[in-house]
Amino acid sequence: MIPILLKSILCSGILLGIYHVFLSNEKLLKFNRWYLIFSIVFSYTIPWISNPWNQEVIDTQPVLIIGNPTLQTVKANISQNWILENVSNIILVIYLVVTVFLLLKAIILLTKISQIKGKRFVYDNATICLNNDIKGSFSFWNTIYLNQTNWENGKIDERIILHEKAHLQQKHSWDILFVELVKIISWFNPFVFAYKKAIINNHEFLADNFVLHKTPQIQSYQHLILNEIENNLQLTHSFNFNNTKKRFIMMTTAKTKWTYAKQFAIVPVITLLFMGFSQQTKAQEKQKTKPKSTTKTMVDGKKNSLSKQLIKNNTSVVKKKTEKTAETENIIKEEVLQKLDTVNVKMVVDYDLSDNFKEYSMEIRKKLSSNFNTSAIEPLEKGIFKANLSFVLDTKGNITFIKVDGTNESFNNEAKKSLLKLTENGSLQPITKNGIPINYRFSMPITIQFD
Repeated sequence: MIPILLKSILCSGILLGIYHVFLSNEKLLKFNRWYLIFSIVFSYTIPWISNPWNQEVIDTQPVLIIGNPTLQTVKANISQNWILENVSNIILVIYLVVTVFLLLKAIILLTKISQIKGKRFVYDNATICLNNDIKGSFSFWNTIYLNQTNWENGKIDERIILHEKAHLQQKHSWDILFVELVKIISWFNPFVFAYKKAIINNHEFLADNFVLHKTPQIQSYQHLILNEIENNLQLTHSFNFNNTKKRFIMMTTAKTKWTYAKQFAIVPVITLLFMGFSQQTKAQEKQKTKPKSTTKTMVDGKKNSLSKQLIKNNTSVVKKKTEKTAETENIIKEEVLQKLDTVNVKMVVDYDLSDNFKEYSMEIRKKLSSNFNTSAIEPLEKGIFKANLSFVLDTKGNITFIKVDGTNESFNNEAKKSLLKLTENGSLQPITKNGIPINYRFSMPITIQFD
């Protein structure tokens, strides 16, 4: 999920940058409106779309290795490490809190607008609402809101009505609600806020252009805007929008021969982004049966790169046993060499930590390997995938605090499923020390290679 979100954020940032560099200063008002909306939709959907032009059949003969578990007494550590064990849950809670806050804020603003009372009537095919609490003028959905006193005294210029009417006819409120919803559910994307500002700017350019098409008196219209500057509710379009400098520049901007050419130049950019951010479609030729030995690390008598990594890791483990006697070290080294020769991972641990850890951990790894369904993994590409599986085996033999860290989601899910299958027929035998059950944390690396 995180890679998909990062792709969406990066893609939205690239498209927004293209808009500001090449399009924002051009008088492509309608095109720019739909470009901004399209950019948001494209950025949030393209990471989920498979690329049909890039397919590769992978003949997978996976090599699975469940590495040496590390052992740790947890007891009080279960509560002390609660934050580390529940990072994903904490992030989810923070996300939901901020999302709910922004949602409630938007609902309050919409409710505030809907509760504006006043005299309503239809004027020039537009619904007008008059209220003395309204300082300036603004529009939302299908209604134009004006100050009642100014209206009755004839102080509201006809061009103000035209400006707000343009917002209604062109359905600009739909754009505002859409980008507001995107902001609520993806507030962590900093570019969303810039998109909202750019969309509102574009709406004002469109409304100004509508007015000047009816009454082509630019200087007079600019003075009218300066005289009407007020602050209004969010989610609405106000005639006295305060970004006057850009609006004035856009009023006098003329189209050039390059203006329309820039529209077509966007097409190859979108194509490149599609190729770069869409999911690569790779067909996996899955095995009909599970491999006989999922801990196999040698093919045709030759050690592969994964075996070499195990040699390196376990050699470092042996070197760290400096406090052991020479006789004990020789025994441990002999076990490591035997493991590499028989291609079957053996335990190299401090046996004094637990009465039955050596035998029991080997049994867990054996069952975990047997439960592992390699055909359920979607490698997407050839190579080595790694994950670290950690869990706590409590004094009652229950598996808790399961956590899988890896780059391949299907690999992570299968590792968790394989672990949970261990308790399908009841709880496990707990680890004991001096005959007393204790809480222990297992942490074991799992590696799979697709050639």
